[in-house]
Amino acid sequence: MIHNLAIGVTSKTDAVFDIGWIKWANEGKPTVLLTKNFIELHKKYPYVVNTKHIMVSVTLTGNGGTVFEPNIPTMEEHFEYFEKLSDEERKRILIRIDPIVPIHRFFKNSLIVYLKCKELGFEHFAISCLDIYCTQKDGYIEKNLPKELEEELNEIYFGENTVNLIEPQAQDCWKVHADYKLRKFIFDFFPDARICNEPNFKCGCGTSIEMRILGYNLNDYPTIEGINQGLYCGCEIVKVEISESHNCQYKCSYCPYLKKRF
Repeated sequence: MIHNLAIGVTSKTDAVFDIGWIKWANEGKPTVLLTKNFIELHKKYPYVVNTKHIMVSVTLTGNGGTVFEPNIPTMEEHFEYFEKLSDEERKRILIRIDPIVPIHRFFKNSLIVYLKCKELGFEHFAISCLDIYCTQKDGYIEKNLPKELEEELNEIYFGENTVNLIEPQAQDCWKVHADYKLRKFIFDFFPDARICNEPNFKCGCGTSIEMRILGYNLNDYPTIEGINQGLYCGCEIVKVEISESHNCQYKCSYCPYLKKRF
């Protein structure tokens, strides 16, 4: 059961590139803007961090500028910019560390993001592990993933001792979740972060916490039989897509939309 309060989200693309959200937000409706480039978003629309019915979800994995996210600002650039915000503005931002890449040299960057953002006074975190999209069940990683990491990723997601979870997608494609024990090991490093859309975990990053930030009390809204955003989504509210396109220009290597399979 979820609450029938509709919240607008920009999940199809980055709020920097698609301005379909502006009409929704200008009508005073609860709005969550997803972005991987908070610097650019805030420069264009500085009011988003101090408007009561708007909340920003900043996807910050720590791997900006790497083979996974070659066109995203680095975490150091984001940290420097975050220092310009007031304490109250930081409390209105969700730091979304997603995806966490389960390879040590990339995972440690995500942990640095978590610890540094806590140090800066951020209070809201959501996490999720990298999912692999493949074209056959016995394992074939899509070629948009970094070639130099293909062997490592194949071992983690399709190795002999791996117990993965395969979720059917569209057009003969599968989404593969990493082994439960590996994901639990990773998530334990982020004790006060909420887990997003992960099988075998209690999930939900659209909760009463976000609603309080946006000025709403979920107790004022009846529950309904609803459809969550993802198969394992545990959000407490109805989400409405307010992006008008897939006009994302980041070309992150793990993005399933690069080949327009969905």
